[in-house]
Amino acid sequence: ANKSNNLGIPDKISLGSFQQITLEDEDIFNVKFFERVNQSQLYFRVKTFEMLDQLKNWRSIDTKVTFRRKSNIAKNINPAIKYDLILFNHGKKWVPVLDYTVPKESGPKYNPYNFSYNLPQKMSSKKKFIFSAQDTPLNKDISIKERSYYLQIPNTVNDELIKWAKKNKINKSDTEYSKFLLNYFQNENFYYNLKPEPIGNNYSKFFFETKEGYCEYYAGTMTLLLRAAGIPSRIVTGFYGGRYNNLGDFYTFSQEDAHSWVEAWINDIGWIRFDPTQVIPPQRVKNTINSFSREENDIEIEQNELQKFFGEKGLNLWVRYLDYQWTNYLINYNQIEQKKLLSKLSDFDKNTYLNLIQNIIFIIFVIFIALLIKFILNKKNYSAVIFYLIIKKNKLKEYPGQTHQSIFKNIENKKFITNYEKIKFNNQKISVFEFLLICLKIIKTS
Repeated sequence: ANKSNNLGIPDKISLGSFQQITLEDEDIFNVKFFERVNQSQLYFRVKTFEMLDQLKNWRSIDTKVTFRRKSNIAKNINPAIKYDLILFNHGKKWVPVLDYTVPKESGPKYNPYNFSYNLPQKMSSKKKFIFSAQDTPLNKDISIKERSYYLQIPNTVNDELIKWAKKNKINKSDTEYSKFLLNYFQNENFYYNLKPEPIGNNYSKFFFETKEGYCEYYAGTMTLLLRAAGIPSRIVTGFYGGRYNNLGDFYTFSQEDAHSWVEAWINDIGWIRFDPTQVIPPQRVKNTINSFSREENDIEIEQNELQKFFGEKGLNLWVRYLDYQWTNYLINYNQIEQKKLLSKLSDFDKNTYLNLIQNIIFIIFVIFIALLIKFILNKKNYSAVIFYLIIKKNKLKEYPGQTHQSIFKNIENKKFITNYEKIKFNNQKISVFEFLLICLKIIKTS
């Protein structure tokens, strides 16, 4: 419960905010798509930040109080992406949703200004939501008042940044200038760095001098450069990337997937996403933990089926898969079905209960073995396990001060001892499959 206080997105963004919140690896939500999606679509929004204060901290505004009118929604709604989202308990009201998620009559409350969704009360347990999204912006119009809010720049921002934007906007459309900024970040030796030099909230220093930062450095600076060029813009924060689970065909997003990007208002189109972080070439990425491409997604590179299942990456996928299926089952299990199950349990005879208990014990045993294997894989202490099996199989006794040669001297089959010595003393590396094969042969040896 205490950890949940650090989950999600902070109430204000300063340079360095995401350095702290992405250090958590707590899972936030699972999402299953019913249509094929690609990496570029996996942006789940939580909050938007529209106002930069005098201290150059980005803050959210209360849209209902500020604008006092309903925002116009596009009439031609064509939801192309359907998805189920299981949100873990985080003790807050926000619900992460895919960009351009279509409003629903029931469920979380929809904000038409920033396309966010919130619950009426803070979460206290896991919840499942069914959403649909489309590929194009929902909002086709903003008011003059909205436009003015999305163009505000405090007088504490360095004039050099504003002059640069106005100069480079000349003879470019809003779309051309937005893409120009992305190309500039890509080609001018900017670095993506989780631990950049501390510079306070000095966006000008980042842009012209240090050129190293995390996602909020790029999102905040690009938003300022857009506003200085007369293009309404804002920062959007949420989650991006996730880990794909090919066992259950779903994605898991955790706190380290927290991310920020930019939305710019393009006339006659709507709010368009621009992510300056993603254009940074891989060779210019430093000290990052959420590179949006994790090793556990690459289970197919393992050498054989046994390793795929028992390897650490495989076990992580299986654990998340079982948790997803179990959660999905419980959430969908209504009260009527629960009563039916209870009535069936009351009709069970003694033998049925005994079989049920045996199955439960077997499942616990399998889980124990899986955890034991996972422990061995983490420790890589293969030689100790092989030594133990040789001792037990040959009914040998180990006394204090004995060397392994004196313990093994009366064993006729020296093959396994040779394997043990190579692993123990020659640091010979073996795969998980080879290790399990040696163990199996020792057990079977007469």
